[in-house]
Amino acid sequence: MPRSRTAALSRKSEALRLFANGCNFSEIANRVGYAHRGTAHKVVNAALQERIADDIDEYRRSEVARLDELQSVLWDEFDAADTGQRLRAAALILKIIEQRAKVLGLYHQPAELPRMLIDPSLGNPGKATSEECHCDCHA
Repeated sequence: MPRSRTAALSRKSEALRLFANGCNFSEIANRVGYAHRGTAHKVVNAALQERIADDIDEYRRSEVARLDELQSVLWDEFDAADTGQRLRAAALILKIIEQRAKVLGLYHQPAELPRMLIDPSLGNPGKATSEECHCDCHA
């Protein structure tokens, strides 16, 4: 393997390790030598998507443990708080639940429906007029 490719893989692995240990993208960029935090973000996300990390399950366990700890603290705040603080804590708890689902791969965004199925101005997509139809059924 060429030296530059080996160096890039080493940097990618180090960036992922730092991310798993709780570093933010600015810190990762500084420590690994990327010019911008956006580069660190792209590299870490690519590594996670490519699954080049041997310890992806360990990363997930670590991230879920952090989210669990945050949620536990917020539950305590929720139980002891007044109405305004309860609403704030509830909103943060919901964000944590959503993030946990993403980390565990449970978050699924529905596919976008074709516009003609949801836009009533386009008429009934299931029924073509003779001008729209290109078959012989209206001949």
